[in-house]
Amino acid sequence: MQVLLIGKAPAGAQGYRVGIKHARSKIMLWFPAVKYCPLGMFLLDPFQWPEVAVAGTYAVVYMDRRFKPIGGPRFTIAIAHTDKRLHYSDGDRTFKPRPRG
Repeated sequence: MQVLLIGKAPAGAQGYRVGIKHARSKIMLWFPAVKYCPLGMFLLDPFQWPEVAVAGTYAVVYMDRRFKPIGGPRFTIAIAHTDKRLHYSDGDRTFKPRPRG
């Protein structure tokens, strides 16, 4: 997964976010949630593994150094490992985070 996420990153990407519609939800939620990760993205260097609430197929969007999305979601990846401390409802409702601080 690390090779895929780094290899598909566009020029200028500093990090990424992942989003999923879980179960019967009509809303896609995005991780990392800004309330738990002030940057609003997982870093590419040093690489941060995605921490998500539920296993499933996630859309990937890349972020630039100003925490702005580079285009929209680019592809999907399967993430099986979950963080038991997170809940699906913790995710952000948009892939465009509003970083804190």
